[in-house]
Amino acid sequence: MKTISLPGFLLIILLAVISIANAETAADLYKSGYAKNSAGDRKGAIADLDKAIQLDPKYADAYFTRGVIKAFLDDNAGAIQDYTKVIDMNPKNADAFLNRGIAENNLQKYAEAIADFDKSIALDPKNDETYFNRAMAKSFSGERKGIVQDYDKVIELNPKSSKAYYNRALLKIMAGDKTGACPDLKTATGLGHKGAEELLKKNCQ
Repeated sequence: MKTISLPGFLLIILLAVISIANAETAADLYKSGYAKNSAGDRKGAIADLDKAIQLDPKYADAYFTRGVIKAFLDDNAGAIQDYTKVIDMNPKNADAFLNRGIAENNLQKYAEAIADFDKSIALDPKNDETYFNRAMAKSFSGERKGIVQDYDKVIELNPKSSKAYYNRALLKIMAGDKTGACPDLKTATGLGHKGAEELLKKNCQ
């Protein structure tokens, strides 16, 4: 029977220890992926996050961050899959519902988007971005109910949202309420919205 000498055995143990020490953990790979994304290396970031998820299939932050990057790269279907994973693991993650809704909106899945924005608002009623995106989804879908109220809420939560003032003014103009639209256009112009000044001159002289 072949035996291993003591020095040889110690060498094997040493190599094993070095291998373990050099092995990247899921957390290490997540940090690396996050850093690469911040530096603009999206593909490298996704590769690291893929590896992190392989090591820890329940790593919710890795799925979420990968979803954000996929959405940035216009892979909305892939982003939806990642956000769905996050929601499956944590049904109270308001940001995952918000981001999934935005990705669905980009794919013209307006009913699904509105449903996700509803859920996000129920979990976090103080996020003005969710109300704004829900109003946009309703507009794209042809639904008019509640859009003005969503913009009202955006402005209540974020009085410096020029886009909310501008979009609310557009709705008022479409409804024939130029008098009501003019204060919104003035505010949007004052906040720097590029298109508001032109409409202000056209409708409020």
